[in-house]
Amino acid sequence: MNKKGLIALSAVALILAVFAWQVFSNLDSIVASVVEEVGSDVLRTEVRVSGVAISLKEGKVGIAGLTIANPDGYSSANLFEMEGIEVDLDIGSLTKDVLVIEVIRIQNPQITFEVDADGGSNMQALLDNMDSGSSNDDAAVGGEEKKIIIDRLEFSGGHVKVSTPAKPGGVY
Repeated sequence: MNKKGLIALSAVALILAVFAWQVFSNLDSIVASVVEEVGSDVLRTEVRVSGVAISLKEGKVGIAGLTIANPDGYSSANLFEMEGIEVDLDIGSLTKDVLVIEVIRIQNPQITFEVDADGGSNMQALLDNMDSGSSNDDAAVGGEEKKIIIDRLEFSGGHVKVSTPAKPGGVY
């Protein structure tokens, strides 16, 4: 290989290395943006997270401050809030047919369930939004679905607030 070819190949390798470093160093914020964009698109209401922490080496993912706004027509309170969720993966299963999740820890979920005068609810409206499909359905990639095993699911804290026309703002 001549000198110009070697310089060009080195430049391409350097550009790829810088790009890979940028992606990995910004992975947490990239995932947070994807959760917010895709979640908001699929649920057709605002989804926000205050932070994401990913450790690829340890197989750990954490999402802090997850909120899902109420669908249109319901109160300004969030339908769902969660202090945090942590997921520990068996990283050896990432390349296998079955993904093994060792534990999912959910901290302090808060749910606001609202029933309107017509008997509908904010939860049903959210489910209807999901059933109506995302605007990006055409971009879905076909293929075989991966199976998932969850070894342990842990909840700590949590409250459900129920509001009906007969008793607005009740806490249960």
